[in-house]
Amino acid sequence: MKKTVKQLGLYNPYLDVMGGGELHILSILKVLEDYGYSVDIFWNQDLSEKIKTELKLEFNTLRFRKNIFNQKNFIKTAFELKNYDLFFYISDGSYFFSTAKKNFVFYMVPEKKLFKFNWLTKLKLLNWRFLANSKYTAELIRSWTGKNISVIYPYIDSRFFDFESKKEKIILSVGRYFKGLHSKRQDIIVETFIQLKKELKHLQNFKLVLIGRVKDEDLDYYNRVKTLAASRSDILVLKDLSADEVLSFYKKAMFYWHFTGWGLRDSASFEKAEHFGISIAEAMASKAVVFAYDFGGPREIIKHNRSGFLIKNINELKQSLGMVLSDSKLRENIAKTARETVMKRFSYSVFAKRVIQVVLT
Repeated sequence: MKKTVKQLGLYNPYLDVMGGGELHILSILKVLEDYGYSVDIFWNQDLSEKIKTELKLEFNTLRFRKNIFNQKNFIKTAFELKNYDLFFYISDGSYFFSTAKKNFVFYMVPEKKLFKFNWLTKLKLLNWRFLANSKYTAELIRSWTGKNISVIYPYIDSRFFDFESKKEKIILSVGRYFKGLHSKRQDIIVETFIQLKKELKHLQNFKLVLIGRVKDEDLDYYNRVKTLAASRSDILVLKDLSADEVLSFYKKAMFYWHFTGWGLRDSASFEKAEHFGISIAEAMASKAVVFAYDFGGPREIIKHNRSGFLIKNINELKQSLGMVLSDSKLRENIAKTARETVMKRFSYSVFAKRVIQVVLT
């Protein structure tokens, strides 16, 4: 490990949501801190404790600095950034000249409007490199920009592997409650669960558990999901749980449903698909059998009928679910293969090696 302390900076305009994307970029920073970098984040509030408790990441050098990017002061920004050896930016569609030695734009959402580059934007991006969270995201960006995109998959924390517990009759789905773009479609999950309970006798004693964070602007959607589940004791609609509470449900859940992109086809809006699906990999690590909508990022994680199921409609879900409900040996084999797949492809050691390979070489 290098001993010389170098400076690393991050600006992420979405840091008010501690979700999978934030865990991903902050984990990249943590690898680099362990490699000898001191970490600064430009944000007007110190989120160190929130990062520690909600994301289970603990930094030794982390400092929060005043957000200079909302002041639109080019000279001040250029003066500040020249002190950084590495600088990371999560784009909201705006771009700026950076004087840091190495600059990376990290994309987690293949939203086409972020890539309408005029001549000035192209000039600003001359000394930036592009990173993405999945091949799905990278290939779309490449098709729109012609840029070379490096993929850094997230890793799955060892907490999701380091247990063996008896599974309960629980179907789990984890993801932020929101309506736009790549919504997790908890509304369809509830409706599908209610319908299949009427049609599959082996599903009768199961519970559905939905878990996610809620921003103020998304309360209407969250309340809509709650209304759909109203008066049903077999559906729990939970919000803003701690990381330990979420993990406890992963440990118990026999099945995992992920419906982001539901109803999309190849000609549809790419932004509405799942771009990677870290909760899918977490569920697989926890030995839950995953059923995910067959579009976008889940295709990179799941091998159909071996480590989980890729489904296109309710009938395919019903067929696959009925198969594993009536065959416990098959269910165990798929769960075991799923965990082994995640351990091999998405362990911390694989992730850290990839970060160093992409960022420092």
